[in-house]
Amino acid sequence: MLSIPCQRYIRFVCRVLEMPVPDVMIREKGRFVDMQGNVILDQPFQVHAGNTLICLPHQSRLYVDVDRNDRDAYFKIAHSLRHIWQERNEWHLDGTLDPDAPTCSSLESEMDADAFAQLITSECFRNRSAGDELLEQVRIQLAHEYSPRYISECLHKTA
Repeated sequence: MLSIPCQRYIRFVCRVLEMPVPDVMIREKGRFVDMQGNVILDQPFQVHAGNTLICLPHQSRLYVDVDRNDRDAYFKIAHSLRHIWQERNEWHLDGTLDPDAPTCSSLESEMDADAFAQLITSECFRNRSAGDELLEQVRIQLAHEYSPRYISECLHKTA
């Protein structure tokens, strides 16, 4: 189980990204709940084996199965929320590049989401995993926008 409740962690990451919380459904203790903990009976979901969540950036929707007890769940949630942020900020996640628009290739969007998730988890949980050099460069660039102090303040302000 996550050491920070899933709902609080999602609100925290959205606060860091300065974006509204997307539509989130959570499977917890065999029940399907929304961000307020209200049981949702009409929209159960199934996460495929080996996965903890489903992210639909174009629909601004996230399905999280916390019953999976995935030790990388925090990373995956931050990664997926960054993809939703990318979509809301008009990053094109289809791999096309347009020099006149704020776009990125799918490789760039994955690198950005990985670096963001690594930054969040390393600041929150003090766990630094060794990544490749390019990912580390992107993480360092993101750290200028999302400073450790800013991340810490967001965590403490999120109920």
